[in-house]
Amino acid sequence: MLDALRVAFTAAGYTAESIARPRRLYRFLAGTEADAAGDLDERLAALVTLFALGERIPLAVAQRALWPARLEEIQETGLVSLNGPWVIPNNLLLPHRHLLIAGDGHRPGDPNFVSSFSEPSLTLARLTPRVAARSMLDLGTGSGVLALLGAEHCGRVTAVDINARALMFARFNARLNKIPDIELLEGSWFEPVAGRRFDLILGNPPYVVSPDREFAFRDSGLQGTALLDGLVRQTAEHLELDGLGILLCSWPHASEDDWVDAPRTAVAGTGCDALIFCHGTLDPLDYAVSWNTPPVRFLSPDSLRETVARWLGYYTDIGARALSYGAVILRRRMTGTPWLSSWRAACAPGDRAPEQLIRAITGHDLIAVDDDALLARRFSLPDGIDVTQRFAQRQGRFLERPAMIGLDEGLGVTAAVDADVLDVMFACDGRRTLSENVGRFAERRGMPADSLAHLVTVAVRELLRHGLLDWALGRALVGDGADPP
Repeated sequence: MLDALRVAFTAAGYTAESIARPRRLYRFLAGTEADAAGDLDERLAALVTLFALGERIPLAVAQRALWPARLEEIQETGLVSLNGPWVIPNNLLLPHRHLLIAGDGHRPGDPNFVSSFSEPSLTLARLTPRVAARSMLDLGTGSGVLALLGAEHCGRVTAVDINARALMFARFNARLNKIPDIELLEGSWFEPVAGRRFDLILGNPPYVVSPDREFAFRDSGLQGTALLDGLVRQTAEHLELDGLGILLCSWPHASEDDWVDAPRTAVAGTGCDALIFCHGTLDPLDYAVSWNTPPVRFLSPDSLRETVARWLGYYTDIGARALSYGAVILRRRMTGTPWLSSWRAACAPGDRAPEQLIRAITGHDLIAVDDDALLARRFSLPDGIDVTQRFAQRQGRFLERPAMIGLDEGLGVTAAVDADVLDVMFACDGRRTLSENVGRFAERRGMPADSLAHLVTVAVRELLRHGLLDWALGRALVGDGADPP
């Protein structure tokens, strides 16, 4: 029956792209006479209305839309109920890439609410390198979407959640998408996997900094930075040597300028390399309002004011004048001294983010070598590089500013390099050594090769640190944790 259900959705063209506009219209026009799915063909409109918008449709329309699946069999799964001439959705069923993911629909105020997937879970999916790993842990799996994606490139996948309802959805979604052998464990944090280690750990925990314990998907009940500290420490303890941990998190701090202090303290002493990404910083009022208004919660105006006032009082008590959110990425070293980098990202990660993340991790292993070793290597610029060059007018002259280099659809971070090295960097195609390229352009410019070489090695280190330079084809997911030769 589940195979037939997938056939019906595929035949109707039920994709993330086809449901995006109707869902957006519905979010803002629900309760009006507007029909969010009105411009779709009948079959797709029926499936969108039922499983993407969570609204009832006529029985006869549902039967036609769901063929070759039988409505009676679908009812047995619990996805829908029959009420006279109407089919009532009990859950949403949303597409992500090639998957169909079931989750809760309209359940305002339910502390055990499970979404099909959320924007944070999609952010984490976009950060995850899709390369082979022996084992993976999905911490706080929810509907199981990250575990299902991970099963395609990891030999053994374990998913943990404290919410039994979440594990029910994860189990169903594994069946629906024909992905067997995911280990589903109920329990708090790392307790169900005590003593075990993993090559890849993904964490999308209830990271919201709040005084509440109400919602399993949002509230940890831990004060201040306690969740961040504990999550980072326990993740490091459960990583295999050379393993990778990618954690979404949020943390309070005393001012906008000290945003990196809390995550830097959390990763200290873990024995792991660390990349700290800040995707945004909010003041306490904006943070409290954003986490207590629709579609997160449906509060009356008075209740919303009371809740926001209570949250603001909590932030005052813990000394939080700003709250940041982002990701902490850990790589457990095999040898050598751990490194740490921290960046403010200008945007959310895109489709090229996993490859840039791999390059940043392996690039950090290389930047400590001496200049001669760098100059002897071959480098190439990855696809999608974006270079912005600015000029500043000073006393009638236009002066070159450092060039800003980023990656389209990447991690959202940029590196500043001296504009004088751009022609050398553009010539990096993996065929010549860096020294050879320096020699070519130094001669053309009539400048000492040593002077240009110094500028170039400074730029190369900056690009390697930001994952904006390829330096070894066929390199593994992460380095071996030791300084390269």
